[in-house]
Amino acid sequence: MRPFLKAEDRLLDPGLVAEMLAIQAERYSMQVEWDSPFARNARQHYHDYMGGKPDDITVVVAQVIHN
Repeated sequence: MRPFLKAEDRLLDPGLVAEMLAIQAERYSMQVEWDSPFARNARQHYHDYMGGKPDDITVVVAQVIHN
């Protein structure tokens, strides 16, 4: 994430960071061979499932600055 930080390590655009994380999460959710946390949990409950879950993507980006 370094490209999104200024020299003093503050986010230039938290919204852009959130959008890029959401895009990457969506890419993973569409991969049917990916052993996602949702897929692992489904198998623990005896469901044969692989891949992500594209309807459950939420991204929150926050920056805490200590003065």
